[in-house]
Amino acid sequence: MIGAENKNIHITVFRGGSLNHGESVQEGKDIFSHLKKHNITFSDVYVDEEGNAIKDGVRADMHHTFSNSDGYIDTTGHNNLEHNKLAKKMGLQKLFSEDMSASLSLDRENIYRVLRQNNISVPDTFVVRKDNKDLIKELKKVWEIFHTPLLVRVLVDTVTFPARLIRGFNELVKTVSDFHNEGHDVHILNYKSAPTYSVAVIPKYRGEEFYTPIIVQTLLSKYEVPNRNSPLKLLTNVNSKKKNEISNLAKSTAEALSVKGPVCVDIIDQNGKHIVVNVNLKPSLNFNSRFVKGIESTGVNVGHLIENFLITNN
Repeated sequence: MIGAENKNIHITVFRGGSLNHGESVQEGKDIFSHLKKHNITFSDVYVDEEGNAIKDGVRADMHHTFSNSDGYIDTTGHNNLEHNKLAKKMGLQKLFSEDMSASLSLDRENIYRVLRQNNISVPDTFVVRKDNKDLIKELKKVWEIFHTPLLVRVLVDTVTFPARLIRGFNELVKTVSDFHNEGHDVHILNYKSAPTYSVAVIPKYRGEEFYTPIIVQTLLSKYEVPNRNSPLKLLTNVNSKKKNEISNLAKSTAEALSVKGPVCVDIIDQNGKHIVVNVNLKPSLNFNSRFVKGIESTGVNVGHLIENFLITNN
């Protein structure tokens, strides 16, 4: 394998697949631009609808490709295709992934559980399992406890199934049933319409245990869920006390979860109290993502993070 310390780094990038094809292809293109900025060479591997890996128009010899790679990035959302299994056998690191970020498998509720144990404020939540035998009875409990609107999302984070805002009971039943039919457990929480801040957290970078660049604010109308197209701005017009509180909360979150790779922490400001609402262990590398906007605010690019991670872990 090429030595990362010599900056002769080669990365394999997978894009396409059947889950979120168009966005995966575009994110792959954005990643190529990131890598070119840092003079990192890469292999472009397209994954078709059947999960076949294709390179230069033919079925890829993934053993050969991986043998010449220092790590790989997979934008397809798949975790159990043949190239994933082979990479695991070969001990090749999957960069910007849940595996890179956390040593334990953490779904959204497990993340909240760990944060609660560390006295970090998170929303009240309710989990409805896909094998629940009396869905109506279970959802009536939710309806009695929580105030509307409700935020309903799959328990395991995936861009394929975006969160939905729910205001009526029949809508709640349909949404949960839809997610169950797709094979997902469901995470329900109270939705709060409040300023939303995102903080990129990078372990062991620039001499810090957890480095945070400038905070990114998502500009939302009332009762809107952040999405890929939401307008963003850098949080530069608030006092340093507030900035430090938000950044320190993001760092405490990363520390509580023992993250080993870059993550993006979403925080809301509710009546002067900061609450962690989401931790993305697989931050998007799309040019317009909150994570990329954050790191680029202080001159950091994806290439820097790849180089830093490979050097730190080799």
